[in-house]
Amino acid sequence: MRFEQLKRKPNAIVKKKMYKARKNWVVASTIAFIGGVTLLSSQTLTAKADDNTDSNITQTETVSQDTQAPQGDTTANTGTINVEPGSADPNNKQQSSENIVDNGQDNNLEKNDSGNVGYDGSNGSIQRDDNLRIDSNEQEGITNTTDVSDSNAGGIYDTSNIASGNIGAGYKGGSEVKGSSWYINSKGVLHIDGGNWAGLPYDPSNWGNHVQDITSIQFDGKVKAGDSIGYLFYNSSALTDLGNMKDMFDTSDTTFFSEMFSGSGLTNFDFSTLDFSKAVAMTKMFSGSHLKSVNLSGFDFPNNSNYSGLFSNCPELTEVNMSGFHFHKSSNVNLDIRDMFSGDESLNKIILDGVDTSEVNNMGQLFDGDTSLESLDLSSFEYNVDDVTGNDNTNMLRFKDNWSGDSSKSTKIKSLTLNPNLNLLESGLNFDESEYLGWVSDADPSADPISSADLIAKYDHTDNAPDGIQTWSLVPRPTVTYTVNYFLKGQDPKTTNPIKSKTLSGNKDKTRMTIPQIPGYGLVSDNPIIVDYSAGEKQTIDAFVETLKPYTLDINITYDDNSAKPQVIQLKVPANPGDVSNNTDIINQLNQLSYDENNLDPDKTEFNLDAFAEGAGSMNLTKITELLSEKGSVDAKNPLKQSIIFMLGYLSPVLSKEGYEVTDFLDVHYKTYVPTTPSDNNSNSGSSASSSTTKPDREVDDINQTSATYSDQPKVQLYDYDGNLIDGEFLAPNTSWYNDKKMILNGKMYYRVSTGKWVSANDVYVYVARNTYVRVYKDNYGSLTNVHGKALSRELKPATDWFSDRTVYINGEKYYRVATNEFVNANNVYEYTYDSPVILTNNTTAIYDEKGNLTTIELPTNSSYKTDRYGVINGEKYYRVATNEFVKAEDVNL
Repeated sequence: MRFEQLKRKPNAIVKKKMYKARKNWVVASTIAFIGGVTLLSSQTLTAKADDNTDSNITQTETVSQDTQAPQGDTTANTGTINVEPGSADPNNKQQSSENIVDNGQDNNLEKNDSGNVGYDGSNGSIQRDDNLRIDSNEQEGITNTTDVSDSNAGGIYDTSNIASGNIGAGYKGGSEVKGSSWYINSKGVLHIDGGNWAGLPYDPSNWGNHVQDITSIQFDGKVKAGDSIGYLFYNSSALTDLGNMKDMFDTSDTTFFSEMFSGSGLTNFDFSTLDFSKAVAMTKMFSGSHLKSVNLSGFDFPNNSNYSGLFSNCPELTEVNMSGFHFHKSSNVNLDIRDMFSGDESLNKIILDGVDTSEVNNMGQLFDGDTSLESLDLSSFEYNVDDVTGNDNTNMLRFKDNWSGDSSKSTKIKSLTLNPNLNLLESGLNFDESEYLGWVSDADPSADPISSADLIAKYDHTDNAPDGIQTWSLVPRPTVTYTVNYFLKGQDPKTTNPIKSKTLSGNKDKTRMTIPQIPGYGLVSDNPIIVDYSAGEKQTIDAFVETLKPYTLDINITYDDNSAKPQVIQLKVPANPGDVSNNTDIINQLNQLSYDENNLDPDKTEFNLDAFAEGAGSMNLTKITELLSEKGSVDAKNPLKQSIIFMLGYLSPVLSKEGYEVTDFLDVHYKTYVPTTPSDNNSNSGSSASSSTTKPDREVDDINQTSATYSDQPKVQLYDYDGNLIDGEFLAPNTSWYNDKKMILNGKMYYRVSTGKWVSANDVYVYVARNTYVRVYKDNYGSLTNVHGKALSRELKPATDWFSDRTVYINGEKYYRVATNEFVNANNVYEYTYDSPVILTNNTTAIYDEKGNLTTIELPTNSSYKTDRYGVINGEKYYRVATNEFVKAEDVNL
């Protein structure tokens, strides 16, 4: 029955009350009639009762339903769950404890008459200065920084020094030398007095085992180094500044530089800093460091014969320039460059123009494991296995997955430029045959692709080598693109929107494809999908999943000084978490943890893999020091977070069963209690006692947004411009605030709520204040979650209308708020606006359903119909003329 036929019927308001019936909440309805025009549709909220609910507890909730707004009344017909003040009810005249912002302005942010910003201790709110004055330290690009100048203070006798001692004492050229006295001050600056050094033993315990406290170096006198300075700054993870080393550290007599900066925090190194004229060994000199680029162009080390592992396992190294570099053979020992760049997983560009390798004996594993390297120009490389006994190029081009013996996994290299003098025997060159057909030369691009074995046979240092320099490229196999639509178990794909879709591609030579898991859900069937390639390039595959219970992993925090009670952070992780490094919710939770290398005790910080029973037994490394050392992947800013991300990825296959309970995931131990975490709700005083000697990494940008504190979390701590706690000042739970600036300080994000006062982004959520109406599609329920993305036991019944006052994005998906802490997924509803014009058809007019699908119904020509709302479907405006019948606005006249 259409609206013009309903105009004799009054509107109905359905009043409902919940009462418990066994395990479900049941809604009882009464109907009243008022004047106006309406649709007679029922409104039901289904709420699943918990099994352990006390039978003596009564739970009621009034739900008002006006199925159509009376003309001119914009506040009626909300379908809103009436909750406590601060809900989404627009008729609620009581002062909202949430301070809901209207059009970006907080109505309850009061301005002091004096123009200053004050703190109202009675309700935990901030009186906002509307002018939002910029403090002097925030002008011109935010230049306020920490003073990191190093004053000598009391020198070596200063009681605040971290350590002191003597280095380099011994015999040099038959004469006794005293070496140099040194000390590390409280700012981590290593001061070294002038003097002559004997050769240092290969001992990583230099600097009294305090090498990890060193952040920079200052020579207080000129130092003449001995023949060996190996391991000098081994594992100096905080060292980023070499100070005046170039002018004050003489290495003209030094021959052994092995592992000098291995594991250091250096991000760059100028090779003119040290004199390498007599160097004979630079083994692993920068292995495991944080170098981002290397430039050896124009440098010459005439006596060095051992470059093995020089830049191996550098996680941030992306670019190398070695153009014109000459590897010299200065003695009868082998010239060794094996592993020089192995394990550099970020390396994607290396310039080797004019590199002379004619005297090199060992190139084994040279680029082994460089998983980002896709192109290599080896046109200047020469390698003759017949010249010297012991020559080796074993696995020079191997990809690290070959370590497992899986020949289908190989180097990522897609392009190789070769010359006839390069020997590829034993190089380990291979490619994934499921992805590529083989190699083709630019000299004959129309030729059939050849295998890696055939290419190696061409470059075996015989007369069969191709003439001249040729570039060989991999030819990819044809692929098919397909889309996987994920539906909840029991849903009908013909009438229901998928909860998620993924566009994937696969090789046409494959006949089966395994559907990937999605976080938070498990596949109903693990069977691979058989793809019918005759169906064409683009196919749609339906996969059915079921919601899995998320995991709560306890991170236990303890302290040596016992100044605070142990804390527990409950890390929420979805089942089948996949790659958690891109999961915003998990990363935000991990940002609660502080990493201060001077305070965290790494030997007492370890994972409890026993809690995971089967599936984690093969991992023997549990302490973060062991884990990071083994993996060679250290995040200089937060290795603790990096370790957790790695471990969650390692345990991902274990975290796939609903109801699998895990506790005591990680024990974190600090030496002293310092409330450095923005989300540390147990801290109530003090400020961060950071001993950082570097300027804070700060970025401030203008924004225009509103954020809200969580209704189910404690009050939220406020911070000053430098990230220090402001004693006694908080934001109350369930309140909303206008933000005009965003600050990223040392990797943590803050929003400004008033002049000089900031809130951690981890403690609030961002939303858009927008009053609108939504209707649940008739073929699905409206799944409800809280603001953290946790599924609730309640859901909205199909074909029901609801008022929403804000939209948010949770886990990357849009949601509408329909109650204080209840949000409905935008995929389950459509948005509309109440309007009641009369529309006129000029021609026979097509009828569409609520999803924009064409129906078999049509409206006759020259007919008038009363409408009650309009919405935008697939980008076009539609008027509703009946319960699930719409006409395009362009097809009618008003």
